[in-house]
Amino acid sequence: MIYASLSLLYLLYAVYIFEFKEDVASLKDYFIAFKPFVYILILSMAIGKRVFSQSDIRRAFYFLCFVFLVKYIFWLIIGNTTRPGVFTENNFELMLPMMLFVSLLDNKKRVGLFRIFLLGTICLLSGSRSGLIVFLVVMYFTNFGYERIEKYLKVILLSIFVPAIMGLFIYRLGSMSIEEIDRVVFLSVFVSEISSWNFVEFLFGNPILTNLSIEGANRLSYYYLLFSDPEQSIAYSVVFHSFILRMIFDHGLMGLIFVLFFVFNSLSKSGYSINTILSIICIMLLNGLSVSSFSSVFFFMGMVILLMQDRGLTHRANS
Repeated sequence: MIYASLSLLYLLYAVYIFEFKEDVASLKDYFIAFKPFVYILILSMAIGKRVFSQSDIRRAFYFLCFVFLVKYIFWLIIGNTTRPGVFTENNFELMLPMMLFVSLLDNKKRVGLFRIFLLGTICLLSGSRSGLIVFLVVMYFTNFGYERIEKYLKVILLSIFVPAIMGLFIYRLGSMSIEEIDRVVFLSVFVSEISSWNFVEFLFGNPILTNLSIEGANRLSYYYLLFSDPEQSIAYSVVFHSFILRMIFDHGLMGLIFVLFFVFNSLSKSGYSINTILSIICIMLLNGLSVSSFSSVFFFMGMVILLMQDRGLTHRANS
C-alpha cells in the first residue's frame, strides 16, 4: 500500500536524522512526533482482515458504555471536582465508544435509539465540550432510519446538546477571559512560532525535530511535564496538545493531509459508506482541535476495529 510505503520511508529518514543529527531530542521525542506514521504502518496491515463480527463489536460497545456510565455517575456522586474518566482524561477515551457506535451503523437498518441515548448520556456526564460537539456531529451523519421523525429527532438532540455545550463552556470559563483558555494560549504560541514560515515550511513543516523557541516554551511552562527538558526550557510540538497543530508544526499541511487521505482511503477500501467515513474524519478533526486524535491509542484502537470488522456479517446481525 502506498501509504505504508511512504510512511516507512519517512520513518527511515527520521531514524537517519536521529542517528546523525546532533541535537537534544531523545528517542521518545522522535517517537511521539512520528507516531501517526507508525500507526499508519500498523493499520495498513489491518485492512482487509476480517476478525470482528458486528455482534462482537456490539457487545464491546455496550460493555464500554456500562463501564463509562458507572464510573461517570460514581464520580459525580462522590463530588469529585475533576472530570470523570475510566482509562484517562475523557477527551481521549470518548473517541473509542463513539467509533464503536459508528462501526455499528448500517444504513439499511434502523439505528437503535437506546444506543444513541446511552452514548449521549455518557457525553453529557463527561463534562467534555469536545465530546459533546463530536457526538452532535456524529448524529448529523447518522441515518436514523425513521424517515418521518428523523428531522425531529435531530432537532431534539440539538435543543438538548447545544445549550449543554454553551452552559459547560461558560461554567468551565469561570472568571477567566477568552485569552486565558489553554487551547487559545496553545494557538497563540503556535501562530507566533510559525509567523516567519515561508510557503515550503507551511507545506512540509519544520526540519526534524525542531523545538519551540525559548519564548514559546516559557509561555507554556505550566505544562512542563510535557517538556523534553524543563530545566533548559526545551519543548517540542507535543506541548500544543492539539493533533492538528502538532502535525502542521512537525510535518506541515502535507503531513496532515496525508493522514486524512489514509483514513478516508482505508475506510473506503473496507467498504464503509461516505457518511460513516465522514463521521470518523469529523471525530478525528474535532478531537484533534483539542487533544491527540489520530496519535491517541483510543483512536488507533477504534480504527483497528473498523478496519478488521467482518462486513459480511453486517446484514445478518441484529441492529
